[in-house]
Amino acid sequence: MAVFFHEEDIPAGVMGDGAVAVDTETMGLQTHRDRLCLLQISDGEGDEHLVRFGPDSDYAAPNLRAILADPKRVKLYHFARFDLAAIEHYMGVMGAGVLHENRIASYSNLYGSARPEGTGPGAARAGYFEAAAVQRLGQPRTQRSAAGLCRVRCSLSAPIEG
Repeated sequence: MAVFFHEEDIPAGVMGDGAVAVDTETMGLQTHRDRLCLLQISDGEGDEHLVRFGPDSDYAAPNLRAILADPKRVKLYHFARFDLAAIEHYMGVMGAGVLHENRIASYSNLYGSARPEGTGPGAARAGYFEAAAVQRLGQPRTQRSAAGLCRVRCSLSAPIEG
């Protein structure tokens, strides 16, 4: 796996045509106050692209915007509510084709209810269910990166045995 670093946008043609995993990093947790500073994106082919946005960025990023706005392309997020809010606020792109990583266990109909947001006993118990679901899919424990999320997403399209 290679990690590529880009400023303000990704080069045209570096992403495949299929699903992508996306993760954002901001300067804090308040979207209107704390700017989007990094976006990670991977198409599951083994490469991860990190796009850094400077303090004075206009967030134009036409190549990145085209990928994020494409309704035919599935986008997988770890914490979609936060990531989509940051992307919409700073880049003006409304998410389409979204799959939230915290819902993987319930989408694949493996283990009851979806994982709750936050911390505490409910989240810890759901973390166990997530690990069990990923293990049953024959994958290593979920990685908290764009490339790791895309690998899990791709495994969901395969038939489940047992």
